[in-house]
Amino acid sequence: RGARPASRPATLSFASLGSFFRLAAGISAWKSYDGVHRWALRVVPSSGNLQTTELHVVLPGLGAPVAGAPAAYHYCPERHALELRRAVPPEVDPSPASFLIVLNSLCVREAWKYGDRALRSCHLNLGHSAAAVVAAAEAHGWDVVPAHTGLTRREVLSAVLGLEPAPENGTASEVETPELALLVRAAGVSWKASGDEAVIPFPEEVAARPLQLQGSEKGYERWPVMDRAQRSMAVWLGDVLAPPGEEHLLRTAVESDDLGAAILRRRSALAFVREGFALSRSVLISSLRALCHCSPPAGGRVGVHAMLMLHRAEGLPPGLYVLLRDLNDVNDLQHFAQGRLVHWKGSMPMPLDPEMQEELDRLEQTGCGLFVAAVPVDMRQAAQASSCNQDIAGDGAIAVSLLGKFQGWRHPSRYRELLWEAGAVGHSLHLVAAQAGKGASGIGCFFDDFVLSLLREPDGRDPTIKASMALDRGAWTFQPLYHFAVGVPAADKRLHSFAPYHHLGEKYELLQGGVVKIMED
Repeated sequence: RGARPASRPATLSFASLGSFFRLAAGISAWKSYDGVHRWALRVVPSSGNLQTTELHVVLPGLGAPVAGAPAAYHYCPERHALELRRAVPPEVDPSPASFLIVLNSLCVREAWKYGDRALRSCHLNLGHSAAAVVAAAEAHGWDVVPAHTGLTRREVLSAVLGLEPAPENGTASEVETPELALLVRAAGVSWKASGDEAVIPFPEEVAARPLQLQGSEKGYERWPVMDRAQRSMAVWLGDVLAPPGEEHLLRTAVESDDLGAAILRRRSALAFVREGFALSRSVLISSLRALCHCSPPAGGRVGVHAMLMLHRAEGLPPGLYVLLRDLNDVNDLQHFAQGRLVHWKGSMPMPLDPEMQEELDRLEQTGCGLFVAAVPVDMRQAAQASSCNQDIAGDGAIAVSLLGKFQGWRHPSRYRELLWEAGAVGHSLHLVAAQAGKGASGIGCFFDDFVLSLLREPDGRDPTIKASMALDRGAWTFQPLYHFAVGVPAADKRLHSFAPYHHLGEKYELLQGGVVKIMED
């Protein structure tokens, strides 16, 4: 199950490429509180709206008058434009009907605010971006797979994009760090413009120099702990990794008849309506499917599971649940929770309705199972307390804590992969909520020990009881990585909204139809 494919997969062209980038990383709206001072919202959420992920693309030779050879470009959301970085070696040339997406991190953009903790939010943001790329491809009927294992090596990606090696004090300047490469495969290709298709870029609109990031000359405070972690998580040429497994298509598992519209509607809620709302059964089922089947962006085995604090939803009683995204981890999870989890079939106070039972059975047949910690229980106070006492976690219909498995790692890069997976799962929930006309919000602040105590200690659900700080070794098998909440967003009447590309004027009026320009930097 997943996003319904486009009625007919789009041919790869300037128009479809422009539409893809708008859905993968473009601007969704401008906001203002006084009509003068404005800030842009993007289709991808970012903690603090600080935008720590940059998107690049390696395209096959587009022919005259653009670039006759395969080349790497940077996507500029504000101008909806591609900026030429450099030609790429023939070995990296994608097939004519495919292109390579590379996601780079710039954690320094958040370090000034969050310190060394910016490392976590930076990679969660990148997971959101990876899922946004997959969703944009799904909206066009295209496939996405992790790139060849050779492109997981940092030196290789840096060379492909023409990036300088990151200095030892990487957070003291805006130096991009290549992280993840994804291959997008279309059904066919046609770079020639015709009729109402996109305007052909002209030679003078192609940048002849590498991209220079705004602010690259600025000095920043150094964050050596984050720098060391970034270097240790990188996969280098000399590192020995597990052999690549079977190729799997990446998916968001978001069901939508118009995924593009849901992507453009997506917003991060600032507050939820507190009373009088319950998540419908259909939206709950769509949320469970997305939680179960959203792919890890780097491929490989699932490593993130979802602890659900269900407040108000049709089909399941309120309480504390765990949705195990891979049932192979059931024994480890039971040991972690000290045997307190019970399969849903043996723990409900009353029988579930047939539709919900059938859905849970179907999910289990795909390797994803629901377990119950406590029902019926009001989890609103505990959800709020566990999320640094933020109202939004208790006011919505459901709060989620995404738990990563900290066991059996073959390489430190597994940590960033778990963060990417958590970000991708959160993004899928965002899109499910947007599709249903609801709201969602990622929550980056939470109390780790209190979250763990909810599953491990009988009194852990009571925030007035101090959570155990002396956790045994088994308590570190799973760790919270990201919190999330879904509900009905409360309108903020102070804010004004503006169309996403109104600032570009008449010259760019075709952007609404998905036009992409390749422009001078």
